Amino acid sequence: AVGRAGGGRSLPAQRVGTLDGHRRRQPAGGAGRAAVLPYRVPAAVHAHDGGAFALGRAQRGRTAAGGLPEVHRRGMGGMAVLLKELTALPGVSGYEDEVRQFIWKRARDCADRVMIDRLGSVIAIKKGDWHPERNVLVDAHMDEVGMLVSGIDEKGFVHFIPIGGLDARILPSTRVLVGSAGVRGIIGIKPIHLQKDDEQKKPIELDKMVIDVGASSREAAQKLVSVGDPVVFDSEFALFGDGMVKSRALDDRVGCALLLEALEERYPVTVTAGLDRKSV
Repeated sequence: AVGRAGGGRSLPAQRVGTLDGHRRRQPAGGAGRAAVLPYRVPAAVHAHDGGAFALGRAQRGRTAAGGLPEVHRRGMGGMAVLLKELTALPGVSGYEDEVRQFIWKRARDCADRVMIDRLGSVIAIKKGDWHPERNVLVDAHMDEVGMLVSGIDEKGFVHFIPIGGLDARILPSTRVLVGSAGVRGIIGIKPIHLQKDDEQKKPIELDKMVIDVGASSREAAQKLVSVGDPVVFDSEFALFGDGMVKSRALDDRVGCALLLEALEERYPVTVTAGLDRKSV
Protein backbone atom coordinates (compact mmCIF):
# COMPACT_ATOMS: atom_id res chain seq x y z
CA ALA A 1 0.00 0.00 0.00
CA VAL A 2 1.08 3.59 -0.44
CA GLY A 3 0.53 6.30 2.15
CA ARG A 4 1.38 9.98 2.28
CA ALA A 5 1.18 12.59 4.99
CA GLY A 6 -1.68 15.05 4.55
CA GLY A 7 -1.49 18.82 4.64
CA GLY A 8 -3.48 21.41 6.53
CA ARG A 9 -4.47 25.08 6.54
CA SER A 10 -3.57 27.77 9.04
CA LEU A 11 -5.64 30.38 10.80
CA PRO A 12 -4.22 33.66 12.20
CA ALA A 13 -2.64 32.87 15.54
CA GLN A 14 -0.20 34.33 18.02
CA ARG A 15 2.30 32.52 20.19
CA VAL A 16 1.44 32.50 23.90
CA GLY A 17 4.13 30.26 25.32
CA THR A 18 5.13 26.61 25.44
CA LEU A 19 3.78 23.51 27.10
CA ASP A 20 5.86 20.34 27.43
CA GLY A 21 8.26 21.72 24.84
CA HIS A 22 5.49 22.24 22.25
CA ARG A 23 4.20 25.48 20.84
CA ARG A 24 1.05 26.85 22.41
CA ARG A 25 -1.11 29.22 20.36
CA GLN A 26 -4.27 31.27 20.45
CA PRO A 27 -6.32 32.73 17.59
CA ALA A 28 -5.61 36.38 16.90
CA GLY A 29 -7.61 38.62 19.21
CA GLY A 30 -7.98 35.94 21.86
CA ALA A 31 -5.01 36.86 24.04
CA GLY A 32 -7.24 37.10 27.09
CA ARG A 33 -8.24 33.45 27.00
CA ALA A 34 -6.94 30.94 29.53
CA ALA A 35 -4.66 27.99 28.78
CA VAL A 36 -4.61 26.71 25.21
CA LEU A 37 -3.30 23.18 24.74
CA PRO A 38 -1.41 21.90 21.67
CA TYR A 39 -3.58 19.02 20.59
CA ARG A 40 -1.85 17.33 17.70
CA VAL A 41 -2.74 14.29 15.70
CA PRO A 42 -0.58 12.27 13.28
CA ALA A 43 -1.41 13.07 9.68
CA ALA A 44 -3.95 10.79 8.04
CA VAL A 45 -2.49 8.06 5.88
CA HIS A 46 -4.30 7.17 2.69
CA ALA A 47 -3.66 3.57 1.66
CA HIS A 48 -4.30 1.58 -1.49
CA ASP A 49 -2.92 -1.61 -2.98
CA GLY A 50 0.70 -1.42 -4.02
CA GLY A 51 3.78 -2.51 -2.10
CA ALA A 52 5.26 0.31 -0.07
CA PHE A 53 4.44 3.18 2.24
CA ALA A 54 5.53 6.80 2.09
CA LEU A 55 6.95 8.13 5.34
CA GLY A 56 6.63 11.63 6.72
CA ARG A 57 4.08 13.22 8.98
CA ALA A 58 2.42 16.60 9.15
CA GLN A 59 1.36 17.52 12.66
CA ARG A 60 -1.47 19.90 13.31
CA GLY A 61 -1.47 21.74 16.62
CA ARG A 62 -5.10 22.30 17.57
CA THR A 63 -6.04 25.22 19.78
CA ALA A 64 -8.77 25.27 22.41
CA ALA A 65 -10.76 27.66 20.26
CA GLY A 66 -10.77 25.11 17.44
CA GLY A 67 -8.31 26.92 15.14
CA LEU A 68 -5.68 25.04 13.14
CA PRO A 69 -2.22 26.62 13.45
CA GLU A 70 0.58 26.07 10.99
CA VAL A 71 1.48 22.53 9.98
CA HIS A 72 4.67 21.36 11.67
CA ARG A 73 6.94 18.95 9.83
CA ARG A 74 9.09 16.55 11.84
CA GLY A 75 11.72 14.13 10.69
CA MET A 76 10.65 10.67 9.62
CA GLY A 77 13.46 8.87 11.41
CA GLY A 78 11.33 7.99 14.43
CA MET A 79 8.51 6.49 12.38
CA ALA A 80 10.97 4.53 10.22
CA VAL A 81 12.62 3.03 13.32
CA LEU A 82 9.25 2.12 14.83
CA LEU A 83 8.04 0.53 11.58
CA LYS A 84 11.27 -1.45 11.25
CA GLU A 85 10.86 -2.83 14.76
CA LEU A 86 7.20 -3.71 14.25
CA THR A 87 7.57 -5.35 10.84
CA ALA A 88 10.51 -7.47 12.04
CA LEU A 89 8.23 -9.28 14.49
CA PRO A 90 6.46 -12.44 13.24
CA GLY A 91 2.72 -12.28 13.74
CA VAL A 92 0.70 -14.57 11.50
CA SER A 93 -2.94 -14.60 12.55
CA GLY A 94 -3.23 -16.59 15.76
CA TYR A 95 0.51 -16.28 16.51
CA GLU A 96 0.85 -12.59 17.42
CA ASP A 97 2.60 -13.04 20.80
CA GLU A 98 5.79 -11.10 19.96
CA VAL A 99 3.88 -8.24 18.35
CA ARG A 100 1.48 -8.04 21.30
CA GLN A 101 4.33 -7.90 23.84
CA PHE A 102 6.06 -5.12 21.91
CA ILE A 103 2.90 -3.03 21.61
CA TRP A 104 1.92 -3.59 25.25
CA LYS A 105 5.33 -2.45 26.54
CA ARG A 106 5.39 0.57 24.23
CA ALA A 107 1.83 1.65 25.05
CA ARG A 108 2.47 1.50 28.82
CA ASP A 109 4.88 4.43 28.50
CA CYS A 110 2.29 6.85 27.13
CA ALA A 111 -1.25 5.58 27.84
CA ASP A 112 -3.13 5.94 31.13
CA ARG A 113 -4.31 2.34 31.07
CA VAL A 114 -3.27 -0.67 28.99
CA MET A 115 -4.89 -4.08 29.07
CA ILE A 116 -4.97 -7.32 27.09
CA ASP A 117 -8.42 -8.83 26.63
CA ARG A 118 -9.31 -12.52 26.56
CA LEU A 119 -8.87 -12.67 22.79
CA GLY A 120 -5.33 -11.29 23.04
CA SER A 121 -5.99 -7.79 21.69
CA VAL A 122 -4.25 -4.81 23.28
CA ILE A 123 -6.49 -1.96 24.47
CA ALA A 124 -4.82 1.32 25.44
CA ILE A 125 -6.72 4.27 26.93
CA LYS A 126 -5.58 7.90 26.89
CA LYS A 127 -7.81 10.04 29.11
CA GLY A 128 -9.04 13.35 27.70
CA ASP A 129 -8.02 16.62 29.34
CA TRP A 130 -11.35 18.39 29.06
CA HIS A 131 -14.07 15.82 28.35
CA PRO A 132 -12.77 12.42 29.55
CA GLU A 133 -16.33 11.06 29.51
CA ARG A 134 -16.34 11.34 25.71
CA ASN A 135 -14.56 8.49 23.99
CA VAL A 136 -13.14 8.10 20.48
CA LEU A 137 -12.11 4.60 19.36
CA VAL A 138 -9.29 4.10 16.85
CA ASP A 139 -8.43 0.62 15.67
CA ALA A 140 -5.74 -1.39 13.86
CA HIS A 141 -4.83 -5.08 13.65
CA MET A 142 -1.47 -6.49 14.65
CA ASP A 143 -1.50 -9.78 12.69
CA GLU A 144 -0.19 -10.41 9.18
CA VAL A 145 -0.88 -12.79 6.33
CA GLY A 146 1.29 -15.86 6.04
CA MET A 147 1.09 -19.64 6.00
CA LEU A 148 0.80 -22.65 8.28
CA VAL A 149 2.71 -25.92 7.92
CA SER A 150 0.20 -28.64 7.05
CA GLY A 151 2.49 -31.58 6.33
CA ILE A 152 5.95 -32.88 5.44
CA ASP A 153 6.43 -35.37 2.60
CA GLU A 154 8.93 -38.21 2.27
CA LYS A 155 11.35 -36.01 0.30
CA GLY A 156 11.53 -33.46 3.11
CA PHE A 157 9.40 -30.82 1.38
CA VAL A 158 7.10 -28.82 3.65
CA HIS A 159 3.47 -28.41 2.60
CA PHE A 160 1.43 -25.44 3.75
CA ILE A 161 -1.95 -23.74 3.76
CA PRO A 162 -2.49 -19.97 3.43
CA ILE A 163 -3.42 -17.77 6.38
CA GLY A 164 -5.15 -14.72 4.92
CA GLY A 165 -5.34 -13.64 1.31
CA LEU A 166 -2.23 -14.65 -0.64
CA ASP A 167 -1.59 -14.12 -4.34
CA ALA A 168 -0.30 -17.48 -5.57
CA ARG A 169 1.27 -15.86 -8.63
CA ILE A 170 3.99 -14.11 -6.62
CA LEU A 171 4.89 -16.94 -4.22
CA PRO A 172 7.30 -19.16 -6.22
CA SER A 173 10.94 -18.53 -5.20
CA THR A 174 9.82 -16.39 -2.26
CA ARG A 175 11.96 -16.65 0.89
CA VAL A 176 10.15 -17.58 4.11
CA LEU A 177 10.85 -18.17 7.80
CA VAL A 178 9.25 -21.22 9.42
CA GLY A 179 8.36 -21.63 13.09
CA SER A 180 9.53 -19.80 16.19
CA ALA A 181 13.16 -20.63 15.33
CA GLY A 182 12.85 -18.84 11.98
CA VAL A 183 14.06 -21.76 9.85
CA ARG A 184 14.86 -20.41 6.40
CA GLY A 185 13.06 -21.83 3.42
CA ILE A 186 12.18 -21.18 -0.21
CA ILE A 187 8.77 -21.70 -1.81
CA GLY A 188 9.23 -23.99 -4.79
CA ILE A 189 7.19 -25.45 -7.64
CA LYS A 190 7.71 -28.14 -10.24
CA PRO A 191 10.68 -27.13 -12.47
CA ILE A 192 9.56 -25.55 -15.72
CA HIS A 193 11.24 -28.22 -17.84
CA LEU A 194 9.06 -30.83 -16.12
CA GLN A 195 5.82 -28.90 -16.53
CA LYS A 196 3.36 -29.81 -19.22
CA ASP A 197 2.26 -27.19 -21.76
CA ASP A 198 -1.05 -26.56 -20.05
CA GLU A 199 0.71 -26.14 -16.68
CA GLN A 200 2.93 -23.41 -18.11
CA LYS A 201 -0.08 -21.44 -19.37
CA LYS A 202 -1.82 -20.95 -16.02
CA PRO A 203 -0.76 -19.87 -12.51
CA ILE A 204 0.44 -22.63 -10.21
CA GLU A 205 -2.11 -23.41 -7.51
CA LEU A 206 -1.15 -23.12 -3.85
CA ASP A 207 -1.57 -26.83 -3.17
CA LYS A 208 1.06 -27.53 -5.85
CA MET A 209 3.69 -25.46 -4.00
CA VAL A 210 6.03 -26.61 -1.24
CA ILE A 211 8.62 -25.05 1.04
CA ASP A 212 12.18 -26.32 0.70
CA VAL A 213 14.00 -26.07 4.05
CA GLY A 214 17.08 -27.90 2.78
CA ALA A 215 16.10 -31.32 4.14
CA SER A 216 16.47 -34.49 2.06
CA SER A 217 13.99 -36.63 3.99
CA ARG A 218 10.88 -36.39 6.20
CA GLU A 219 12.95 -37.26 9.25
CA ALA A 220 15.50 -34.51 8.53
CA ALA A 221 12.77 -31.92 7.98
CA GLN A 222 10.97 -32.93 11.18
CA LYS A 223 14.08 -31.96 13.14
CA LEU A 224 13.67 -28.42 11.82
CA VAL A 225 9.92 -27.78 11.56
CA SER A 226 6.64 -29.25 12.72
CA VAL A 227 3.08 -29.43 11.47
CA GLY A 228 1.26 -26.34 12.77
CA ASP A 229 4.28 -24.04 12.63
CA PRO A 230 3.49 -20.53 11.34
CA VAL A 231 5.31 -19.27 8.26
CA VAL A 232 6.13 -15.60 7.53
CA PHE A 233 7.78 -13.96 4.56
CA ASP A 234 11.51 -13.29 4.88
CA SER A 235 11.41 -9.70 3.66
CA GLU A 236 13.92 -7.14 4.92
CA PHE A 237 12.86 -3.62 5.86
CA ALA A 238 14.29 -1.06 3.43
CA LEU A 239 13.96 2.65 2.71
CA PHE A 240 13.97 3.66 -0.94
CA GLY A 241 12.96 6.44 -3.29
CA ASP A 242 11.23 9.54 -1.95
CA GLY A 243 10.55 8.48 1.63
CA MET A 244 9.18 5.06 0.66
CA VAL A 245 9.39 1.87 2.72
CA LYS A 246 9.46 -1.75 1.60
CA SER A 247 8.69 -4.50 4.08
CA ARG A 248 6.38 -7.35 4.92
CA ALA A 249 3.43 -6.86 7.29
CA LEU A 250 2.90 -3.18 6.44
CA ASP A 251 -0.77 -4.17 6.59
CA ASP A 252 -1.34 -3.36 9.33
CA ARG A 253 1.81 -2.58 11.31
CA VAL A 254 1.59 0.89 9.80
CA GLY A 255 -1.73 1.25 11.59
CA CYS A 256 -0.17 -0.05 14.81
CA ALA A 257 2.68 2.46 14.51
CA LEU A 258 0.26 5.34 13.95
CA LEU A 259 -1.80 4.38 17.00
CA LEU A 260 1.29 4.09 19.19
CA GLU A 261 2.40 7.50 17.99
CA ALA A 262 -1.07 8.94 18.55
CA LEU A 263 -1.01 7.75 22.17
CA GLU A 264 1.96 10.05 22.81
CA GLU A 265 -0.22 13.11 22.19
CA ARG A 266 -2.84 14.83 24.37
CA TYR A 267 -6.50 15.24 23.46
CA PRO A 268 -9.58 17.03 24.79
CA VAL A 269 -11.53 13.74 24.81
CA THR A 270 -10.57 10.21 25.78
CA VAL A 271 -8.95 8.16 23.02
CA THR A 272 -9.10 4.36 23.11
CA ALA A 273 -6.67 2.54 20.83
CA GLY A 274 -7.66 -1.01 19.96
CA LEU A 275 -4.85 -3.14 18.51
CA ASP A 276 -6.64 -6.28 17.44
CA ARG A 277 -5.17 -9.73 17.63
CA LYS A 278 -6.72 -11.18 14.50
CA SER A 279 -8.15 -9.81 11.26
CA VAL A 280 -8.35 -12.86 8.98
